[in-house]
Amino acid sequence: MEDLILVRHGESIGNQNKIIQGLSDFSLSENGKINVFKLAKENSNLLSSKTNIISSPLKRCVETSKILAKEKNIPITYDELLVEFSAGILDGMSKDEAKIKYSEYLKIWSKRGDLDLIPNATKGCELQARVLMFLEQFIDKVPNSIIVSHAGFLRCLINTVKGNPRTFAQNLDHNVIHRLDNLFSS
Repeated sequence: MEDLILVRHGESIGNQNKIIQGLSDFSLSENGKINVFKLAKENSNLLSSKTNIISSPLKRCVETSKILAKEKNIPITYDELLVEFSAGILDGMSKDEAKIKYSEYLKIWSKRGDLDLIPNATKGCELQARVLMFLEQFIDKVPNSIIVSHAGFLRCLINTVKGNPRTFAQNLDHNVIHRLDNLFSS
């Protein structure tokens, strides 16, 4: 089994403005674009052996993928399974506004755990099911790939593959690459 390279999108305008993005669709910030170019250059050897990019269709991932694809001259496929989870009523809201309007829900979101108690948010089991569907698709169809997605989805993906609880802490800062080797090998 080939490996997967996991990349969180670059810093978006939403990140820059401290907005809880969830499914809200923001472009990369100028700083985000610069850092994705830098990430591609600094990890050229690791990325050069990959044959394709599979990306979330949200703008911040599309723009990240296009920068990586241009640097590595590889094709991009967009997959809805890779979108971030919805933060429900917090989607698109600044953290300052959420602190005033929905402080109890902001505390739940801030813990980076399941969002089951936030109205209209994606349930943890729904996110896990999407990760499993993606992995099933990956195993058969898209080996040797770069995956560009969001912190919540990638956290669940990494933890699923490693056998950890889906909300186990992972370093998913912007411009950090994760490599998953020998998926599900015993």
